[in-house]
Amino acid sequence: MDINNDNSKPNTRLNASKNFDPQAKEQVFEDIICKLVEGTPIYKILESDKDYYPNAVSFFKWINNDPVKAGVYKYAREVLAHKLFDRLIDIAEGDKETPDTVVKVQRDRLLADTVKFY
Repeated sequence: MDINNDNSKPNTRLNASKNFDPQAKEQVFEDIICKLVEGTPIYKILESDKDYYPNAVSFFKWINNDPVKAGVYKYAREVLAHKLFDRLIDIAEGDKETPDTVVKVQRDRLLADTVKFY
């Protein structure tokens, strides 16, 4: 696969310890943050395209070494927390069109507990 033909993603990954040029690094970081806010777990984002995204160690070094990136990442996690809280409310309210059954209530409880501890 020639990633140079894909104009939406810069050629950023030559190996696991590759160096990103500053512009590519900013674009990749922005892409990661957007997907994170949408609710995609960070490990899934980083593993989804190993030719484009850095490995987890590199990504967290970016955050650790750059206070601006750390602030953006923190804010993205806060936004995600609000979205998850809203999801908990939806789960607790249940589906009003479908009658509750023991199985449905247990499933909702499992979902809520999973979201709470995410």
